[in-house]
Amino acid sequence: MIKVGDYVGFRGRSYAELRGIVLEGPRRAPGTMQQKQFRVKWFESTTPPHWNPRPTGSWEFDHVIKVLSSMETKCQ
Repeated sequence: MIKVGDYVGFRGRSYAELRGIVLEGPRRAPGTMQQKQFRVKWFESTTPPHWNPRPTGSWEFDHVIKVLSSMETKCQ
């Protein structure tokens, strides 16, 4: 279960190093009945240069982010 204040990463290999913190949510995704979204502030040090999310955080679907373990957050 994802909640505000959790450190999260991106599921999948394309952005495996991406790390961030949940700022807000959950909210029901616009146009969907069951999908939830969370506003995530991605850390600049782990964000690829070609991908620049909004400074206030970006809304991400719950199925594309994962809660990180304490060992994974110590790498920050």
